[in-house]
Amino acid sequence: MTHLSPLEPANVQQWLIEQLAGELRIDAQRIRTDVPILSYGIDSMQLVGLIVRLEDWLGFRFSSNPLDEHPTIESLSQFVASAAVARQSLRK
Repeated sequence: MTHLSPLEPANVQQWLIEQLAGELRIDAQRIRTDVPILSYGIDSMQLVGLIVRLEDWLGFRFSSNPLDEHPTIESLSQFVASAAVARQSLRK
């Protein structure tokens, strides 16, 4: 697993691309950040696994499925990076 700081959207995007490509067994080059993640044919079990791994990587849990409001890697990355920064600020 890649260990990057989740605080930058680009790092979150890279992590999500690697995870999604691995889960779907496709080349990471085929993953676009502006396309809904669900359009890649990920099933519900794979999706739950992806979200759980993302939560583990970030060190916190989402209160609801973040893909409901952030369906693309691009929008999810922005949301996750902002949430990680906000949580880090609260810890200080």
